[in-house]
Amino acid sequence: MADDEMPTDDQSLAIGAMAYLSQAAVFSVEGKLVPAMKALDEAARMLVKVGVWDEAAPLWVAVHAYMLRMHDHHCDRRHGEISHYHPLFKANVEILIPGATLIPVSGHPEGRCDFLVEVQGQIRPVEIKRDKFDRRAKDQLRRYIEFYEADHGYAAAPSLACTLDAEMTFIDLDVENHPLIKGGLN
Repeated sequence: MADDEMPTDDQSLAIGAMAYLSQAAVFSVEGKLVPAMKALDEAARMLVKVGVWDEAAPLWVAVHAYMLRMHDHHCDRRHGEISHYHPLFKANVEILIPGATLIPVSGHPEGRCDFLVEVQGQIRPVEIKRDKFDRRAKDQLRRYIEFYEADHGYAAAPSLACTLDAEMTFIDLDVENHPLIKGGLN
């Protein structure tokens, strides 16, 4: 098509379909699944009408797969550290740390630890991660142990991805396989 030519109706529809595919991806990133699906359906309708579905189907499938990954990502966030693991820890604190009682968390210059527990008269920080407890999380727990002048700290997550210091204990929050934890993922 030359610069001064107007696009045909079919070309306009194909361009519109590509715009809908792009918008579907944007909606997916924003966690808006219903508008993303509507945009994806409209793109498919236009591509079929123009007669280029066979050629464009791989792109449509790629956008659809991307949307599903983004949807999973947003669902994972809803079942994240605070919305799921914090209530789970609170409901099971006596099982996870025998003899522990929750106490209010005071301020810390770098942020608050997830929980403070008292065990045998000692205040101890608890740091929870929703996926794995790694070196960065360990460093964070170390700062809380030092700030609260604690003799011990607890690293809680579904899996451990580093070696903990002697004054740190790992708490397994793998709710699907943990024999004692009540209130697993719904």
